Amino acid sequence: MTAAVLPLPTTRRAVGARRPVVRREDLTVLTVLRGGACGDRALHLIDLENLCGAGSTTAEDAARVLAAYADAVKIGPTDCFHIGVAHHMAAAVMPVLCVFPGRLHVRSGRDGAETALLESIDLVHISTRFSRLIIASADRTFTEAADEAHRLGMTVWQVTGRGDLSRELSRVTDLRMRLRLPRPPAEVLAARARRLPT
Repeated sequence: MTAAVLPLPTTRRAVGARRPVVRREDLTVLTVLRGGACGDRALHLIDLENLCGAGSTTAEDAARVLAAYADAVKIGPTDCFHIGVAHHMAAAVMPVLCVFPGRLHVRSGRDGAETALLESIDLVHISTRFSRLIIASADRTFTEAADEAHRLGMTVWQVTGRGDLSRELSRVTDLRMRLRLPRPPAEVLAARARRLPT
C-alpha cells in the first residue's frame, strides 16, 4: 500500500459540514506558526498518533497536542512540517490540520504513519537545506533516520508526547523534550481500553 499525500484544505467548505467542534483557544497557538521566529531552519517530522498516545483521538485533543508542540519547540518562519497519521485519524483531526501549516502523509497499518513520513523525505537533500531535524515521536522506527541525519551534519531533536519512549531513538538525538499534555479525552481512553486484551 502506498502513502497518500493529501493537500491541506484552506477553506471551511473543503473541510465538510460534519466536523467536530474545535475551540478557538485550542487553535490560537497554531496560527502563530505562520509568523514563527528567526533562526536556523528545521524540518519537523510529526508522528501525530504517537504524540497523542493513541491511534485515534478527537480534533480537540489533537489541537491541544499540536498547540503544546508549537509552544515548546523553537519554530522558524522557513521551517517545514510533515505530519503522519492513519486514515481514520486523518478524518477525525482534519479541522485542526487545516490550520497547521504542513504536508499531511496518510498511511494505515503497523507503523504506517512513521513509514509514510520516512518515505516522504530524502535526508541527503534535506541536509543541504535544513540544519535541524526535529522528530516528534518516541517511536524507534525513526532511529536509523536520526543516525543518518547526524552523519550528514544535522542536529537532531526529539519531542515526545504520550507515546512510550524508545531508548534507541533517544540515544541518537542531541536534544530531548517531553510535552506537558493533559490526560487524553475519556472517549479515547475508553476506546484504548476496549482494544487491550483482558
